[in-house]
Amino acid sequence: MYLGIDSGGSKTMMVLLNREGEILHQGQCEGVGRSVDDGSNLLSELTLPLSNLRDQYGFPMAICVNLGGKNSIQIHRTVTSVFPMAKIHVYRESEGVVPLFMARREEAEIIVLAGTGAIALGHSGAGEEAVSGGWGQDISDEGSGYWVGMETIRSILKSVERETPTLLAGLVLNSIYSRCGTGQLRTAMETRDEIRGKLPRERGSIAAVSRLTAKAAEMGDAEAERIFAEAG
Repeated sequence: MYLGIDSGGSKTMMVLLNREGEILHQGQCEGVGRSVDDGSNLLSELTLPLSNLRDQYGFPMAICVNLGGKNSIQIHRTVTSVFPMAKIHVYRESEGVVPLFMARREEAEIIVLAGTGAIALGHSGAGEEAVSGGWGQDISDEGSGYWVGMETIRSILKSVERETPTLLAGLVLNSIYSRCGTGQLRTAMETRDEIRGKLPRERGSIAAVSRLTAKAAEMGDAEAERIFAEAG
C-alpha cells in the first residue's frame, strides 16, 4: 500500500492506495503545516488519524507528504512515529517537486497552488522551468482560504466601523458573536471591544471563515463576490 498526504495550515487530505492504484481510503483532518519547524514535538492532529488508518488497514510501504509549511522535520518524525518501517518522503510545496511531477503526469505546462502560501510553477517540453511566488505563507498567500478569511475579516470590521450592514458581515459576525444576526449590527462603539475579543486568531480558524464568504457569494453578496474575484 501507498499513502499520500497533502497538508497546509487549514486542512490535511490523505489517500491510501493499493498496488493496483485503487483507492482504499480517503480522509481529512486538521491542517498541520506550520511556520516553525518544532521537531521535538509530535503533532497529535496527525498521529490520531494516522493511527486509526494503521489499525484499520495496516502498514503502507511508502508515504509521500506534500507540505504547505516549514515544519518538514516535525512532519517526518510524526509520520515515522506511527509508521516506523515505511519509506517516507516529505516535500515542501514551495519546492515544487510534487506539483511539477503531477503537472508532467497530466501533461500540463502551468500549475497554480494556493493555500498556506501561493506559488505558480511552469515547465516546457525542453526542460525549462519557471516559478512565481512561493515566498512563504506570511508574504505570498494570495487566493488561499486564509487570505480569503483575512480579507473577509477586514471587510466586516469596516462594516462595523461605518455602520453599514452587509450580508457577509452578518453571516460572519453571527458565527463569532451570537448577538449579531444577519444585517443586525449594533453601533461600532458598542460592538468593537466585544468583537475584537472574539475574532479568530489561528490560521485554520481564519481560513474557515472563507466558507461563510463562499456562502455569502452564493447568496449574491457583492462584497463576498469582490473578495473571491480578487482571490482569482
